[in-house]
Amino acid sequence: MADEEKEEKEGGEKPKKSKKMLIIIIVVVLLLVGGGAAAYFFLFSSKPAPEEDPAAALRKTVPTESMEIGQTFPIDTFIVNLANPLGKRYLKVTMQMELDNPKMTAELDRRMPQLRDAILTILSSKTYEDISTSQGKLRLRSEIVARVNAFLTSGSIRRVYFTEFVVQ
Repeated sequence: MADEEKEEKEGGEKPKKSKKMLIIIIVVVLLLVGGGAAAYFFLFSSKPAPEEDPAAALRKTVPTESMEIGQTFPIDTFIVNLANPLGKRYLKVTMQMELDNPKMTAELDRRMPQLRDAILTILSSKTYEDISTSQGKLRLRSEIVARVNAFLTSGSIRRVYFTEFVVQ
């Protein structure tokens, strides 16, 4: 009878030990699989393209034949409300336009109301998120250059330089 009690105790303890061992093995396997998946994800997943330097992007849009600055034409300061949902942000910007032909100043003076209207329309259509980054400012510059050049006949604007740019 004593032998039967020992077998029952040992038999009763063996399944408990094997259940614990099974749980430990499952946990270890899951940790290994999870670690392997994480390592694969970090090492072999496609990495996003590095963000291009804004200065490099500007150099791509600028003609390479001349990095010299040409004659500039100052534009009066603009103060506009940004197109944010609550309408509580505004932009104050002053700029100068680089001309490809010094004789354009007369045409720019004559067309100034048209140019200011076009620039005001562009600026007031922007949100804070549109212009808060370097890339956003570069896009804004190129948009202004394209819109202003659409009005001009005696030459074109090469670049726009922001001499003051304040968002409140």
